[in-house]
Amino acid sequence: MCRLNNIYSRLKTRYGFGVHSPWAYDIITSLIMEKSTYYAYNELEDISERSYANLPRYSNKINRLLFRMVNYFSPSSILEIGTGSGVSAVYLSVAKKSAPCVTIDIPHDKQSEVKCFLSPFTNVKPLFGSYQAIINNFFQHYGAIEFVHVAHTDKFCEVVETLISMATPTTLIVVESVDSKPRTAWWEELIKDDRVGVTFEYNGIGLLFFDFKRYKQNYLL
Repeated sequence: MCRLNNIYSRLKTRYGFGVHSPWAYDIITSLIMEKSTYYAYNELEDISERSYANLPRYSNKINRLLFRMVNYFSPSSILEIGTGSGVSAVYLSVAKKSAPCVTIDIPHDKQSEVKCFLSPFTNVKPLFGSYQAIINNFFQHYGAIEFVHVAHTDKFCEVVETLISMATPTTLIVVESVDSKPRTAWWEELIKDDRVGVTFEYNGIGLLFFDFKRYKQNYLL
């Protein structure tokens, strides 16, 4: 019965029922649960099939949500930690072609294939090396961290800790796979952290906001 109640509660929230904040209601209904087909989806899915198959990538559903996030928030710069195949970086970059998109990964033997795949997208800059050093350089160059996608990396704890220390009221950190081990317990503690504001969780994707003028709450969708 408890499980059924939790499912029912999630479904209500997904449709905005019981959500009193107009800001949160709009994010849920106009962004996260948006069902419209964007002009770029078909082309992006065709492009994604050309990526190197043996590197990690997310589903079209997740990548579409990433596209909508950038389209909705319109950040002046984009940062991704854990490039994988490079598919998510393409979705992020196409959503706002005027914004530089820096995607970082640890060095590996297929990085030349990733660079080749990303080369047609002129606002994407793939970098391979130390996460910490490149994040620091990104912050120094752009002056702020507005939109970050924490993707294919097992260094999620260290990375998010660094990003939180740089966060401003306009920062959004998107974390993948928060419903899978070993991230579940870490995520539960993170949403309670006083340094974090409003949070959303949907299909294993966590969104962290840092505008403390808004009432701290976790929206479980």
